[in-house]
Amino acid sequence: MALSGTLQDFAGGVLIFLLKPVSVGDLIKDQGHIGKAKEIEVCVTSLLSLDNKTILLPNGSISNSKLRISMRKE
Repeated sequence: MALSGTLQDFAGGVLIFLLKPVSVGDLIKDQGHIGKAKEIEVCVTSLLSLDNKTILLPNGSISNSKLRISMRKE
């Protein structure tokens, strides 16, 4: 039970790496935060917020979120 959150974040990271719904540079809105994806790791994604703060979001949340906004840079 204690590992369920970590396993969900790991599985979310695997899904992000395989399906690529989010890439570095995309704008993401999740858990009340908004920012550009700075780095995508196995369990967390770091965002650079609009006021230049680093926010770490768990990949389980990002992969399951219905409110995520992802815009590809052109």
